[in-house]
Amino acid sequence: MIAPTAEPRSVGSEIQAAQRGGSNNFLPACQILYQGAADAASTTHDYLASMQFIRSRRNSAPTNNEVVAIDPPASHRDGPIFLNVLRVLDVPEAFGLLAPRPLTIATSQAAAFDRTQSLYRIGGGNFKLEPLP
Repeated sequence: MIAPTAEPRSVGSEIQAAQRGGSNNFLPACQILYQGAADAASTTHDYLASMQFIRSRRNSAPTNNEVVAIDPPASHRDGPIFLNVLRVLDVPEAFGLLAPRPLTIATSQAAAFDRTQSLYRIGGGNFKLEPLP
């Protein structure tokens, strides 16, 4: 807890006071908040760097290899368990990352893959949705 002071002090004055040895409990809280912000920024940076790498490799990979998915789960809630994956993307968005590589999805849940179809429209790939009985 931050001890009340007679005059308002800025973050910079608190850090300077801590460097001189006369600090209260503000600096550890400041370090924790900074570390949390740094972790979030690092995670975002890692995600964006991964996406940039995938996009750079996409142009060098052959585009004539078609991906065929037969009865995939419509969501990670129904399929494999990957911790915190729904914070980033779900199955339809993951299929959308394959664009412009040709993709065929055979499923009985066609409406669940509308997002994939829209991503393929943007990415310029060939997307087919085949109904299953």
